[in-house]
Amino acid sequence: MVMASQPVPYVTPEEYLKFDRGSEFRHEYVFGEIVAMAGGTYRHSAIAANATRALGNHLSNKPCGILEANLRVALHREALYSYPDGTVVCGEPEFLDTEADTLTNPKLVVEVLSPATRNYDLGDKTRMYWQIPSLTDLLLIEQDKVWIEYWSR
Repeated sequence: MVMASQPVPYVTPEEYLKFDRGSEFRHEYVFGEIVAMAGGTYRHSAIAANATRALGNHLSNKPCGILEANLRVALHREALYSYPDGTVVCGEPEFLDTEADTLTNPKLVVEVLSPATRNYDLGDKTRMYWQIPSLTDLLLIEQDKVWIEYWSR
């Protein structure tokens, strides 16, 4: 006999934020589901660190700053919250609420693509990033081959 899997209950963005803020581990919010973030690999971490360092060097003496992967970004307030591998903000950061832990005005986002998340990162997640009015640049870096894709508007 095959047992059907239990349906994943839909949670609201507010329920997700309360859960994630109270957790010692980070989670993304994906179309009503809370998704635990997998631990990164050495290669993924090194690529993300090198990208943020290079961007930080490039942005010195400019009104922009680079943030690493511990700040949540609201891609779509009702559907998707994520922790990009790097985020650039120019001018004053804007936040979802007074907790100041969910950025709403990124200018550039860096995503290091891993085999497990590559298709999602290049698909739904990228489409949602482009719905952020302040976002002008998206940097996608493949971790398993020499490949960088840069999108700009």
